[in-house]
Amino acid sequence: MWSGKLIIAGDFNVHWDKQSNPERQQLEDLLHSFGLIQHVNDSTHSDGHTLDLLITHADDNLVSSCLVGDF
Repeated sequence: MWSGKLIIAGDFNVHWDKQSNPERQQLEDLLHSFGLIQHVNDSTHSDGHTLDLLITHADDNLVSSCLVGDF
């Protein structure tokens, strides 16, 4: 298992803002199984959804805050 620092960023096309969305639940379960967390909590799409994600190891301190600017 790799123990280095990890940042995954990109457009996942999963509506992270909809907690009942099955795709979001599957992705969240996958992240959790690898000890990863997703940091973006604000809308990243013009329709108000959170599609762009920033993911790191839960125990890393690489991201202290994640602010979304105007798009």
